[in-house]
Amino acid sequence: MRNPTGATVAIVVLLAVSILACAAPGPEPAPTTPPATGTPVPTPTAVPATPTPETREPNYSNAALGLSLWYPDTWISEEMPDLVAFASSSTLMSGEDWETGAAFAIMVGEMESGQTTKELIPQLLEESAFDDVKTTELQPVSIGENRGVITDLEATPVGTSFQLKGFVAAVEHNSRAYTFMGISVKENWAEYGGTLEAMLRSVRFSEPSGIFTSEDLGLKMWHPEDWVLKEQHDQVVFATSYDLIDSGNAQTGAVLMLRGSSLGDAFLEDWFEEELEALTFDEGGITSDVAPRVIASQEGLIVDVEGRPTGADDSVTGFVAAAAYDGWGYLFVGLTAEDEWTQYAPTLERMLDSVQFIP
Repeated sequence: MRNPTGATVAIVVLLAVSILACAAPGPEPAPTTPPATGTPVPTPTAVPATPTPETREPNYSNAALGLSLWYPDTWISEEMPDLVAFASSSTLMSGEDWETGAAFAIMVGEMESGQTTKELIPQLLEESAFDDVKTTELQPVSIGENRGVITDLEATPVGTSFQLKGFVAAVEHNSRAYTFMGISVKENWAEYGGTLEAMLRSVRFSEPSGIFTSEDLGLKMWHPEDWVLKEQHDQVVFATSYDLIDSGNAQTGAVLMLRGSSLGDAFLEDWFEEELEALTFDEGGITSDVAPRVIASQEGLIVDVEGRPTGADDSVTGFVAAAAYDGWGYLFVGLTAEDEWTQYAPTLERMLDSVQFIP
């Protein structure tokens, strides 16, 4: 997640980087069984069933995060890469006033290899912006028709004397980790608790816009809607323009090439080394050691490259990465014009992070 700036810093500290240490309450004592008597037991009066809480229709949608939800019309929202926050006032959102009100935040990331939903909350909450934290045991919860987990919390923000009350919930959807936090000043929970819970119930997941799916390659991934692509049986190229794809020269813009082939009996490391040897440069080349890189929850590899590829007129900067799945090796080459890496690097990294293999 990128570091937030400006008015959103305070709320992100409280909502996105908070630790909720598990402090499960002990079991309640069992009720005492009344002694038997000869008096007939009266027929109990029927208790009306508790009505199911109303689920509100979403009025907010975020295609990049792949979800929608409802929030009060009088609240405000702030969006950042991989995060969106809602607050009952602008002063609360900026951190100028935490004496009243409520806030709700959603944080999204890729599931790590071997990670489970139950681990999402403890891993997120390893660093604390709270003191005097009290939480409950993780309980199952339905979020957007997916099965997740939730914990209640009470805590005091660092450097303050007032208490917050709320919840933290997490769920997995399409190999992405979604973590939700809803909090209010403890004295205001009766006023805002129902609203925060309604926001969580209203969450609906959707396919992020700009999704490329290939049955031949056995994967899907996100790409910017204004990029173009050229697809073959075992390869697809995404670029900022057709000129870049056709000419192979990155005078400006960016490109990500994806190719898949059978690993045969080779290990990923050996296959990747052969692929790297096939990438030739007239000037420059590989500029880093091979490093681990998780791709689609699989253990992959990555190197940095910089220079002028053989046959090209212009220098480029970028990466070459690889992953293995179901006997196939996948090569990812992300490149930009040499002086445009800062502009396009976040997009190329996000494309690589968005890869999902299709079983």
